[in-house]
Amino acid sequence: MNTISCKSPAKEWKDAFAVGNGRLGAMVYGNVQHEIISMNEESLWSKPYAFRNNRNAKSSLKKIRELLKLERPQEAQELVYETFTALPEEQAFYKSAGRVHLDFYNRESYGLDNSYGIRDKAFGTPVFYKRELDLETAVAATTFTEETVLPSTDDFSRNTTGSSITYNREVFVSTQEDVLAIHIWASTPRSIYLRASLENENADKKYSCGEDIIGIQSFNGIPFAMMLGAVAPGGKVSVSGNSLIVEDADEVTLYVDVETAFALSSFAKKSYRQFKNARLASKASDIALKKICFAMNARYASIKQAHIDENSAIFSKMQLSLGEQDSQTESTPISLESVLENTSSPEYAELYFKYMRYLYLNSTKPRAKLPPLENGLFSNPDDELWHERYYFDRLYPYGLTGCLCNAKKSDEALFKFLKKINKNGKRTAFEMFGAEGSTAFDSTDIWGDTAPCATELDSSYNAAGLARLAALVTEYYESTLNKKFIKKNAGIIKNACAFFENYLVLVDEKSRAILNPAFSKGEKQFITEGNFELEKEIADL
Repeated sequence: MNTISCKSPAKEWKDAFAVGNGRLGAMVYGNVQHEIISMNEESLWSKPYAFRNNRNAKSSLKKIRELLKLERPQEAQELVYETFTALPEEQAFYKSAGRVHLDFYNRESYGLDNSYGIRDKAFGTPVFYKRELDLETAVAATTFTEETVLPSTDDFSRNTTGSSITYNREVFVSTQEDVLAIHIWASTPRSIYLRASLENENADKKYSCGEDIIGIQSFNGIPFAMMLGAVAPGGKVSVSGNSLIVEDADEVTLYVDVETAFALSSFAKKSYRQFKNARLASKASDIALKKICFAMNARYASIKQAHIDENSAIFSKMQLSLGEQDSQTESTPISLESVLENTSSPEYAELYFKYMRYLYLNSTKPRAKLPPLENGLFSNPDDELWHERYYFDRLYPYGLTGCLCNAKKSDEALFKFLKKINKNGKRTAFEMFGAEGSTAFDSTDIWGDTAPCATELDSSYNAAGLARLAALVTEYYESTLNKKFIKKNAGIIKNACAFFENYLVLVDEKSRAILNPAFSKGEKQFITEGNFELEKEIADL
């Protein structure tokens, strides 16, 4: 069983179906009248590179240790807060690219009857509804049937049963074309009517290119552009304001792309300037426009077939069977919620594993240049108060997923990224601690930043992040026995060990080495001399 089916649209972001190609990702809700597709692009983060090391840490380290020795932890904590806190405090965080809105209607429901710009009465309750995600082909499909009052002529009733129309949609992210494809068709000719628009709360510019492409640009953080184009053979396509209108169409294919300035040579961290943002967003638009135009001039059937062939080949590299499934389970629609909540059942446990592997594969396909986050490629636009970035304690177990899922090539982006962290960590080790080697704290961002993030005394200032990454390199080698890999990445282990050789303090007549200062969870005192768990991880190196 490789399909998850639901009898109703997704009510929340977590219930939507995910599709992606490693770089570009989308969450598909499957709504009948007002479809929402949430967009992500791997390099869309909140701000450009910033030098954040607090150079005051080096001069205060000796005094902090003296205060701890004198049992004055509160004063030591205050000094840590003042001299270890990075400038600025926060690292960059991962952002949503926004949403694609598809507002459907028909001849009878033309016009608005509410103040929200949504035709909430365009259709009645469908007599049939199903949305499904095929894990093998990575296609999210929505199908529903509506009663219609259209005249029962040969033209309008062809391929229908009685007075009903069946609408179909399928969504996937093509690796070959590197765009999101949305294909919509109906059982009755000239039945597709829709208004498409792009939404991002930080958009600085909305525009159109001709009569079949619209776009938005944002100059905040890392500049980016999102574009949408439509191909509707036999139908009418036009732009009205900030919306793209499709009417009287038998079928329509929409293509969406998101491009950022991250990969542009003119956006290198050393040459960043605020005034360049509008020009960089325009360059991102040019890249997106080129991809959209190439896709619009290709045959949709060819794009889809290439996508299915590629995904089927990747998915079939590993199979999991937990026993025979009864016929009733195979024929019963299985919702995403039931898969996640009933993992004690062999059938659901098997599908749960396949779904988790599917999310990982869709976040690490060849288009990916960065490792996936905890939620993979996908970020919730409704929950941006939760600033998502790379946390080392979560990146550590995630780094072995490729080995477990027979997708070792998917780990290449991760280990390239670790080299960037290792390089930046050398500067942090020297400027903040006066130490050799390399270090990092509890998290990093798209730039491989190694300075502390935030000001939580129990977690933000532990300089043991690189120890976890060195342990990841060690375990990955033990899992693969790849000599070329360990030769390329041995520097991470070497530099982590060199830093702790300088940072650890000898105690008990030099028979034991401890972290000083160290940090742990407590009611009043967070700063300590020694942290057994972290010291054990370091010793294991």
